[in-house]
Amino acid sequence: IAQRHDIDTAAIAAIGDEINDVAMLRNAGCGIAMGNAIEPAREAARYHTRGHDEDGVAYAIERLLDGQWV
Repeated sequence: IAQRHDIDTAAIAAIGDEINDVAMLRNAGCGIAMGNAIEPAREAARYHTRGHDEDGVAYAIERLLDGQWV
């Protein structure tokens, strides 16, 4: 879809935790695995955030907006 809309994958951030997220995490410019992610998702991601019960998505978004994760 990104290519269809002429979006560089380097500009895409993705957050996931399960097997269905592995390709997305691997292909995004900034793949982020949740703290509770399965091992294949953790391996595919560039960064790791807190678990879902520890506001992991909010934590990741803060890092992205602060420019800490690119």
